This record gives sequence, C-alpha cells and structure tokens, in this order.
Amino acid sequence: MFQLKLTRPIDRKKVAYVAIVVVVLLIGIPTIGHLPVHRTSFVYEDVQADVSDPDFDIIQVKSYAQTRYIVLELTVAGLIQTSDSEFSDPNHLYRITVVARGVDRGVHIYSCKYQSGVIEQYGFDFQIVNSTLRIFFPFTAFVSDSYMIGLEGSAQYTFDRDLTPEDRDSPLARLLF
Repeated sequence: MFQLKLTRPIDRKKVAYVAIVVVVLLIGIPTIGHLPVHRTSFVYEDVQADVSDPDFDIIQVKSYAQTRYIVLELTVAGLIQTSDSEFSDPNHLYRITVVARGVDRGVHIYSCKYQSGVIEQYGFDFQIVNSTLRIFFPFTAFVSDSYMIGLEGSAQYTFDRDLTPEDRDSPLARLLF
C-alpha cells in the first residue's frame, strides 16, 4: 500500500510552537473582537425654525474623534451667544450631553453646559465659530470601563427651548463583533 517515509525527524519545538499559536488565535480573536469601544461619530439634524429665536434653534448636533478628544459640536440657525457679544444675554444656555454606558450596563451622563462664555461643569476647552459651539471632550474624562453610546443637545432661552431626541438606550459598540 501507501507508506509515508520521513527523511527528517519531527521537530517537537516547532509543533509545540504552532499548537500554541493556534490556541492563542482561537481564544484571542473572539476575546479581542468583543472588546467594547466608543461610538464617537454621531450626526443629528434638527428642523430649522421649530423655535422662535434662531440663536437657540438647533440645526445640528454632531461628534467625532480627533486625537485625544471627542469633538462635540452644536450648531444653531443664528449665532451662539458669547459673553463678549454686543447683544449678549445670560439667559441663553447651550448643552451637549454625552451618554456613556459602562461594561456593567450602568449609564453615565456627561452634561457640558455652556453659558455666558463658560463651560460650567468640567472646564473643557471649547471654541465658538459663529453658529457652532465646539467642545473638546477628552477620552480621559470617561469613568473607567465606560464607553460613549449617544449624544444629545439642547438650547434654551427664558421660556422656550430646542431639544434633540434622547439617545440613552444604545448598546455598547464592540471592536469587531
């Protein structure tokens, strides 16, 4: 019949190495692929002219990753009111809320409130360019084992306000699957 004739002896070290690599891959890929990650890219459009004052009529809220930060942007139809504006009104309030979920399923809310030229809660860096408020939210601000799952925005003035939908029930994103 058929006989296999080996010309060299089997190198047990190579076989052990290949077996270890195969086991590590079989265990490692599913483990690494299931690691939680931040959802950093959100864009929510809002209907223009759904509130009377364009300076707090939200038309877009969005976020995206940029080096060590998640950039949060809130854009209004008019102008973001600043403390040095000629017609500045301290009653204008803008808020961008980051929603995070922990691996333990607990929800964490990070509310970044801008009013009269100041980000009140965390002292994050920010920038205002005409109709857009941009807040630089560092990844290090998240509670340990907590990952971004949603984004919300609001703008209000005395008796009226504009809100984006709440986004608090999304699942954690995973690295691969």
